[in-house]
Amino acid sequence: MDQLNLFDTPAVQIDEKHWEIFDGNRLVGTFELDEIGFEFKSCIGPICGGGGPLDAGEDITDSLNHAVVTLQRHYRITRGMEVGT
Repeated sequence: MDQLNLFDTPAVQIDEKHWEIFDGNRLVGTFELDEIGFEFKSCIGPICGGGGPLDAGEDITDSLNHAVVTLQRHYRITRGMEVGT
């Protein structure tokens, strides 16, 4: 497996079209590519996003980076709300 370090948060590449996004050692979401664009989903609540179209061979670093930041923020907000209740 390849690992990209984005904002000190790992995005672990599972195969050429799938990544798992972590906050520390907690899995917080997934990032997937398809023929049209990309999509990301949270593992901890209803949040998702995506974009496209992507050109063949287009650098997806900015898109993956956006997903990491969004999923990480969502996890931290959700976790904070759970701790406060």
